[in-house]
Amino acid sequence: MSTSESTYDDAKRKAYLSSGQIIHQFHESTECRGDHCPVHNPSDHEYRQHPLYFNFDAFVFERFLPDEDGKYRGNAIPDPDDYTLSQNDGEVIYRNSAHCLKCDTQIVSKRRHDFCTCPCGNLSVDGGHNYLRRLGAEGSFKDTSIVFKDGKFNQSPYDEKTA
Repeated sequence: MSTSESTYDDAKRKAYLSSGQIIHQFHESTECRGDHCPVHNPSDHEYRQHPLYFNFDAFVFERFLPDEDGKYRGNAIPDPDDYTLSQNDGEVIYRNSAHCLKCDTQIVSKRRHDFCTCPCGNLSVDGGHNYLRRLGAEGSFKDTSIVFKDGKFNQSPYDEKTA
């Protein structure tokens, strides 16, 4: 995996990311949103030398970080210059999920307005990667979502008291 800078071909509208990934129909440099863009105008952040990748599930740019032995094996964090991250107060929802303690079922909302309910009807999860919403009795479920916020991954960020 290369750690060189990402490049962009204006004529073909392709972004060649430093991870080796190619994104077709990428926006032009004049269409960047925000002060910085991971491809066209990256800031001088501490992760810039690491390979850039686009996560289509979470819809966010990520930087691969090396393991203890210096190899890149998929350990990733959101790129600090990603527009989605900056517009959501530094928060990205990677998995929107909860475990129903009544029927012992894990349910996952994968897209915005993807309202999912467990088989017993005790718990519903909604919001995909856009927001966390739960419908269920307090104490009857365990949140299992994974959210990147304040520079780190947090398991179970949902406040069950507001459910």
